[in-house]
Amino acid sequence: MQSIGKFVVRSGSADGPVRTNAMAFENSASGAGFSAKTRHALRRDVRLILQARIHFERRTFRDCPDCKEIGPGSQTEIKGVSNMPPVPSPNVVIYTENTVATNDSKTALINWALSLPDSNKMKQQWLSDATNAVIAADVAAAGFDTVIVGLFHVNGDGTINYNDFPLESDLWELLCEGITALKTSPGSTVKTLLFSFGGDGTSDTDYAFMKDYWTYFKPLMLKLVEKTGGDGVDWDYEPQMTFDTEFIIRITNEIAGEGYLVTAAPFTDMSSWETVIEGTVKAGGSGNNFAWWNLQLYSLITDYRTWAPALQNDKTGMSPSGIEKFLIPGYAPPACNYQPAIDDIKGLRQTFPNLGGAFIWNYSGIANCAPQVASAIKGVFNP
Repeated sequence: MQSIGKFVVRSGSADGPVRTNAMAFENSASGAGFSAKTRHALRRDVRLILQARIHFERRTFRDCPDCKEIGPGSQTEIKGVSNMPPVPSPNVVIYTENTVATNDSKTALINWALSLPDSNKMKQQWLSDATNAVIAADVAAAGFDTVIVGLFHVNGDGTINYNDFPLESDLWELLCEGITALKTSPGSTVKTLLFSFGGDGTSDTDYAFMKDYWTYFKPLMLKLVEKTGGDGVDWDYEPQMTFDTEFIIRITNEIAGEGYLVTAAPFTDMSSWETVIEGTVKAGGSGNNFAWWNLQLYSLITDYRTWAPALQNDKTGMSPSGIEKFLIPGYAPPACNYQPAIDDIKGLRQTFPNLGGAFIWNYSGIANCAPQVASAIKGVFNP
């Protein structure tokens, strides 16, 4: 194991009203009926406001010499794969929300967090992230075809956090080790590996910073994909403010044009997503630069039976049957109670016989029954 460098964490200034409102917002969140996922996102945003930003020593990518040129004005180029990776069929997908690690890298991350002084404002959060990491070999052998690794966030200087861990740091190798193991672990069934950016409560800032620092952010993102044997990215774009259709169209066409898979995880703003998908039709009008969409049915406000017919009437570059394969329904079964999800998938297949697969949010919620869930979903498509 490589030695872990020391981070320099400085608290930036925040004006009084912003600080006061942010603290009041955080204090009220726990009692306002928000989900645990949303409260986590709110706390993260409040930390960003109060701390302004996390600075760390620029011993960036010490063990990755070809990564050192990444940054504004850099001449480093990312060479995309020559051929678009195939999409599994059927495509049984799992998202991860907790950090993915090997047994060794999890231990190293925990020890690193414990070594930090108690005065470090992020110590407890980093320790929590490390302690709650899921083991890559378990995810890899569960039987899913695609793993979408989350959640990645964009900071106010264009750098990337893997959950709360700063990616552009001496933790680079440890963080990549766990992700790489998703495909390389013995018995792995993972054919496709994607990286999810954004999420509930963070999309507005993540994608605004991504847009502001695209020339810095993009090479770093693609280095991560290539370093870990990944195949592309997932836009978990859930804006609560303005939906930037133009930006999502641009980055989708750009990344897909370099040979990477691009997916998205919509659940609302259907009209905006319809604008997006019509803007990502491939040159010539046949096919789309999105590989597929992961439709969040567990949002309770999203209906596959509404979205699929609407997209079938849009100019997407796909046939009606192609839309059925493209639009993958998603479920979040509570405490391994996954039979209702299986029944719903069966019902959808009766109406949409070309349904391309299904996804589960997220691995930690079904860790005790993940192989059974993957097997049950596959059984719907291959009875």
